[in-house]
Amino acid sequence: MAEGGFGKKEHRNVGRVTFTNTDPKIIKMVYNFFINYMKISKDKVKIYVSYNKSIAILDEGEILNFCKNYLNIPENNIKIYSYNRKVKKIRRRQSSQYGICQIRINNVSIRNLIENFLRSILQTIDVPGGGGGPTGSP
Repeated sequence: MAEGGFGKKEHRNVGRVTFTNTDPKIIKMVYNFFINYMKISKDKVKIYVSYNKSIAILDEGEILNFCKNYLNIPENNIKIYSYNRKVKKIRRRQSSQYGICQIRINNVSIRNLIENFLRSILQTIDVPGGGGGPTGSP
């Protein structure tokens, strides 16, 4: 349902927060969380959408307008990339009419803020294999 993360240490931009999903409702919720709850300025949040032209229902302009209007994101913060790849079997995430959307924030301070927020939540719940929970599990 939802995917997001910081990436592998050896490949990541140390100041980047990335959240990726194909469901516009999830993207809107996370975007609004960053803007309204974490108080991150809209100009710091960028949206990258990639879509496969060979299976896309909408064109680039329609995807751009959707992001702009539904997600209420400034147009200059949206980048859309298309690619052409033949697919034998369409996976669910590939079949999204709006493409694969990625929210990116490139700022070390904001990344630390979000990471600390997530760490504080994990300390209050017992996540198997997550460590740091009330049970003190490694």
